[in-house]
Amino acid sequence: VGGIPDVGDARCGILDAPHDAAALASALERALTQPWDPHVIAACGPRSWRESAASLYAVLERVVAVSARC
Repeated sequence: VGGIPDVGDARCGILDAPHDAAALASALERALTQPWDPHVIAACGPRSWRESAASLYAVLERVVAVSARC
């Protein structure tokens, strides 16, 4: 939750269909057996909590701006 945009690169994670137990089981099996590169994964997301907070703040500012126009 919240990290879905970070999984645009298959080297950083696995996404599967919601509400599909078989797909979840398959994704978990792949996640547990796939070799992961921690450096690649670290490069996929924000570099710090401050950067993550700034990114979330920017999204919320856009939501408020759009809501004010409605």
